[in-house]
Amino acid sequence: MACMPPDIRFCLLRSHLLRTTARARPPLFVPVGPAGHPGTVAGSGAENPRRMVFSLKTNLADWSGLTAEGRLGAFRPNLALELHFARRWSVMASAAYSDWKGGRDHRFWGVSGYSLEPRLWLKGDGRYRWFYLGVYGQSGDFDYRPSPAGDTDATGRSRTGRYWHAGLSAGVYVPLSRHWGIEAGVRGGYLHSSAKAYDNEPPHAYYHHPASFVRWGLTGINLGLGYRF
Repeated sequence: MACMPPDIRFCLLRSHLLRTTARARPPLFVPVGPAGHPGTVAGSGAENPRRMVFSLKTNLADWSGLTAEGRLGAFRPNLALELHFARRWSVMASAAYSDWKGGRDHRFWGVSGYSLEPRLWLKGDGRYRWFYLGVYGQSGDFDYRPSPAGDTDATGRSRTGRYWHAGLSAGVYVPLSRHWGIEAGVRGGYLHSSAKAYDNEPPHAYYHHPASFVRWGLTGINLGLGYRF
């Protein structure tokens, strides 16, 4: 049998090796998202559903001065930090404060509030959006003076003291973009206030009578704007 020239034998061997390598090459990797869906959007929060997500939020209802009773008081600067974890859980800590006049009648509203709220996200897909249920506790103090310049009578209309309330919360979070979102929710439960009524006669204040009270009902309104990291 006649021998082939060396250059022809080299070409045949190279072609055989290329075909063998192509058959042994692994398939192209395709990212797979939750529930087996390919092409998960980067930054959507679902690339790694087990990772922790931090949120920085503020309640616009407090900034407007709206209270749970539907009244308008002084605006209350506030800030909340929420930690999301384990696909469907989160814990939010928040604080609010005011110490100035406000509302329609320009009355004095001094209020502080510190709150802790664990939440359960119903969807449970690691994206922490749409509906949630929670429990919460909040405490703080207050000083309310309907006549900041001084009471014209000795009826004890001013109030000061401490309060706490606890109960359930429910709401919805709607994402606007990769990082931004809006939230709406309510709180309801038991409220206890240890208050004293006094007569405001600047520069002095005179104790008038005890004014503590308890009630069940709506205790908070949340119209929030948040940023997730």
